[in-house]
Amino acid sequence: AAMRRFLRTSAPIGGQWFLDMLAFAAFSTLVARMGAAQMAASQALLSLMHLSFMQVVGVQMGVATLVGRYVGGRDFAAARRSHASAMWVGVGLSVAVAALFLAAPDACLRLFVHEDEVLRLGAPLLAVGAAFLVLDAWGVLNGGALRGAGDTRWPFVVQTLLAWGLFLPAAWAGGVVLDAGLLGAWWGGVVYVAALGAALHWRFRSEAWQQVRI
Repeated sequence: AAMRRFLRTSAPIGGQWFLDMLAFAAFSTLVARMGAAQMAASQALLSLMHLSFMQVVGVQMGVATLVGRYVGGRDFAAARRSHASAMWVGVGLSVAVAALFLAAPDACLRLFVHEDEVLRLGAPLLAVGAAFLVLDAWGVLNGGALRGAGDTRWPFVVQTLLAWGLFLPAAWAGGVVLDAGLLGAWWGGVVYVAALGAALHWRFRSEAWQQVRI
């Protein structure tokens, strides 16, 4: 019975990570087909985004722990305060790094690449990456708060549907159909993280997580 309880809560988390990473691998394959310079610029952006993403993941773990503690104690007001505080900290970190992307794109890119063609592609890409970074943090933190409350199945279903039904089609449409190349593909990613963040934020604000039984 205890194992079933663990699996009921944890299996959707594992499935959510697996299918989301698989969708991102498919996205990377799409970018790689555009050319070596495009792939190099995209990888440089991903490396730069980890300047704040890993800190946001740390904040996500913190908010999951605190929300779980307060939900267990039936102190829902404290759980909501922890969620709000995590938003200020995590999104604030992402905004600071996004501002760095906008203020000094060449300096950021030269940490990883030096080829002129990659730098030419990377400078406008960092502006798109700044939007992606902030919106992704919003979704990650909302997801962490829901996870702490034990609400894992609904986010799993929604993220899977959006990753495969919105992210990849939008990236394909932007990059290939509209012929916008690398920028178009990444704008598809921005649309995805915006939709996912909005869905997870709505879920937390709906307070349906208060009725979840683990």
